[in-house]
Formats: sequence, C-alpha cells, structure tokens
Amino acid sequence: MKNEQLLELFSRTKEPLVIFDSAELHIGFVNEAMLKLWQKDEQAANNPLSQLISDALVGFSIKDLQECWQSGHTRLFCGIANELNRDGNAEFMRYDFHCQVLRGENGETRAL
Repeated sequence: MKNEQLLELFSRTKEPLVIFDSAELHIGFVNEAMLKLWQKDEQAANNPLSQLISDALVGFSIKDLQECWQSGHTRLFCGIANELNRDGNAEFMRYDFHCQVLRGENGETRAL
C-alpha cells in the first residue's frame, strides 16, 4: 500500500487520529475527527502539539507523549476527561487515547 492510499484511508476514518513525526510532536497527519475534537482547523496541522493545544485540552501531559517517543513504549491513556465548547455549549466527554509507537528498521521511534 502506498503512502497516498494510507493517508486517504486515515482521512476517511471516523475515529480521531493524529500522527506525530518528531520528538517535538510535530503533526505529520491529523484527520478531521481529531481537529473537531481539538476544535481546530486544518491550519493547526502545521504546528507542534505544544503550540496547538494546552495539556488541559488534551487531558494528559504533552510530556507523557514525549516520554513515549523517547522510551519507545506504547501507552494507553484511559478515561481522559475533557470539556469542550460546542456551539457555545459546554460538553463533557471521556475518551481513551492510544499512543502507538511506530519504529524504524533500526528500532528507533519514527512516529507516534
């Protein structure tokens, strides 16, 4: 499967999805569902996560994700509580965030 096909598949999924392509958590890919969860537009994808949203909006520490990158260990953050403002109304939700490490040929972290 080619990269373009994977990106199209990822774009069509209804589940929020983001791929970070550096230890600084630069966004390599983000789908519409994740942008909606973060209440951001496509321009947001040009920034590292730390410039895009606060830990309070994510529901866990950005440092936790950086630790996943550095350690190479996959983590599951369960029951993340978040309050979103949708059309002027506060909406409380819970979700799980799976931080999957993608490794290169030499075992180095290439993406989350």
